[in-house]
Amino acid sequence: MGMRVTREVNADATLGTGSGKSVIFAFGQETLGADDGGKAAVEIREGPEGTRSVGNGLSYISLSVPYGIRVSRIYEAGGELVYGFGYFDVRAPSGYMVRAQVAKRRDPVELVAINVPSVKVAVKYYSETFGMTAQKPQDNNGYAPRSPPGSRLMTFGDPDATMGILLQPIAFADRLSAKTKLEVGEVFQGVVLVSSIGDPTYKESKRVDPSGFAVEVEGYEAWEVGIKSGAATLPPKYNLPPPSVQD
Repeated sequence: MGMRVTREVNADATLGTGSGKSVIFAFGQETLGADDGGKAAVEIREGPEGTRSVGNGLSYISLSVPYGIRVSRIYEAGGELVYGFGYFDVRAPSGYMVRAQVAKRRDPVELVAINVPSVKVAVKYYSETFGMTAQKPQDNNGYAPRSPPGSRLMTFGDPDATMGILLQPIAFADRLSAKTKLEVGEVFQGVVLVSSIGDPTYKESKRVDPSGFAVEVEGYEAWEVGIKSGAATLPPKYNLPPPSVQD
């Protein structure tokens, strides 16, 4: 997809993610101190060996890819192209879905769509606990399926410039039955939010939202330190340009 590894960190065993390393990807700089920084990141944590359940909680991750998408690279990386007209539905090697389109956006990581038993309850949690705002989904791509009725997009700012969480009612999402029980699964570990706590060492243990998805909160100061230290020890192989640019 053209993302680059920004840092490596050791997975925290207290979060139930195994004892392996964690690799963080982004389409730019995460730090707020950089010009056009503040990019959302995707963190892949090495877990225990064996098959892990995807569940039906994570619907998809949405990307607006600036460099274009090469089908051959999807398969070379172990993924699968499920659909590819007007937008791309791709199944990642771990089994979760990525919905991508070729378009320019300040932050190409657009949103993570999750299925929840009650959108109303989830909206209240994310707005009252973290200060996020709710609005109707944008659904800007006329080729892609529209969000299920009753869905709400949660963001911290302009939805065209920042990453959001799309809350979808499980009764209408992904062709699931209204009686379908939510299974969070083991592949999607939840979201990490950065907050100006004031404590330079603050990083809380994983909390759980009303639907059962994990939410971690990290202090801004500690997060910035982690970005710098992780980048400083990044192996040289990650400093190469994205494959699409090399070609």
